[in-house]
Amino acid sequence: METSFASSVLFASALAGAAMLGYGLIASWRRMLRGESPLLIGRMMQRLGIAPADVRWAASDREMAVANRRCVLCAAQHECAAWLDSGAREGYDQFCPNAQLLRNIGSR
Repeated sequence: METSFASSVLFASALAGAAMLGYGLIASWRRMLRGESPLLIGRMMQRLGIAPADVRWAASDREMAVANRRCVLCAAQHECAAWLDSGAREGYDQFCPNAQLLRNIGSR
């Protein structure tokens, strides 16, 4: 009986943690859409001409939360910042883990 209770408590804690993480990721992409986030994906979207309304229609909250997470953890942030500073419009797909999603949003 005690093992079952402990398992239930552990499961509930893990579930609550996952829900909080999910909410945090979704909140971060919403801040990015309002221009309130330092994430490079926001600047990338502006460079590619992707408007916040495009994102709302073309990608789910989950897809954008995952994209934000990829951006935060990306090993190519310096390369991305240099690309953004260069004014280029091509070549981001060589380093950006969100390139496919950005292409999909931009083409809709």
